[in-house]
Amino acid sequence: MKTHFNFRQVERSEEMIEYVIHRLEKLRKFEWQPMSAHITFCAERHACRTEIRVSGRGMTMKAVVEADSYADGVDQAVAKLQRQLEKKKNRVQDHLVPSNTRSAKLERASALEDPETPLRRRRSA
Repeated sequence: MKTHFNFRQVERSEEMIEYVIHRLEKLRKFEWQPMSAHITFCAERHACRTEIRVSGRGMTMKAVVEADSYADGVDQAVAKLQRQLEKKKNRVQDHLVPSNTRSAKLERASALEDPETPLRRRRSA
């Protein structure tokens, strides 16, 4: 995963960079290759703002968190991105299931409306 870091009004820290890269490894299981991440750390008044933008294969997801520390912000932002990617992955998987196609749903709806049409033929015992 390609990573790009911006530090606005914050000193650059190699420890924070290593921490972010370690935390972003959780997102590898979603396999949206090639994936790149843009991480921005910004100091705003009394809050530490962390913004992570992940993009790959025609999609972009973004998480912005204000927390007491940058480490907490990174953890929360990665958790947000993980939820977003899981949701996206489930949508794609559900889309590929033949029973979830529009024609199958219409068939089921029409079968429920018309009591004459049996949903299944029962085996006689």
